Amino acid sequence: MRVLMVSQSDISGGAARAAYRLHQGCRKLGLDSLMIVREKSSNDETVSCDRSISAKIAARVRSRFENRMQGLRAFQSSEFVSVNLLPTRWSRKINAVNADVVNLHWFGSGALSIRDAAQIKSPMVMTLHDMWGFCGAEHYAPDHQTVRWRTGYGHRDQAEQNHGVDISGWVWRSKRNHWRPIPVICPSRWLAECAQSSALMHTWPIHVVPYALDV
Repeated sequence: MRVLMVSQSDISGGAARAAYRLHQGCRKLGLDSLMIVREKSSNDETVSCDRSISAKIAARVRSRFENRMQGLRAFQSSEFVSVNLLPTRWSRKINAVNADVVNLHWFGSGALSIRDAAQIKSPMVMTLHDMWGFCGAEHYAPDHQTVRWRTGYGHRDQAEQNHGVDISGWVWRSKRNHWRPIPVICPSRWLAECAQSSALMHTWPIHVVPYALDV
């Protein structure tokens, strides 16, 4: 069985390390597990990363685009956001692997566009390492009954003090329009409950699977 882990990085960041540990665990079990990333920090030959000049130029363009969108946001704060609206064409390389299962992990910062994620042909599972999967552009958001990820990011439900472009609304509606329900893995019951009560993923199959740790 061929499994493909998709992540922005392999060992840089908590979500990346969690994905990489799962990748290593699958290989120890005898699965043909591969990993494809945008930024590779390990020397693992089973982790693939395009380090060509064109890939580096594209990464710089995506980074500048993400920063530009951050500046246009209606609500300026220190919270981390990912827009992921710029086409990445990464789905072509993912489909070329011909995996039996593709496990999408953290792919923020424009690593994999929302539309490209929908173009992956293999059966998919999405592992949530934060709230971005069911939110708009934000990776973390308040948890109360009237928060936008629960109500659906309406055109007129921003706070009165917010001015500018509703980037989070754009991103959320792009997810709603392009993504189809797939199994979602959450490392905690709280995150699973949030996903189950979200406007985007409330009909998706949600499962709780704790992080794989060698104890």
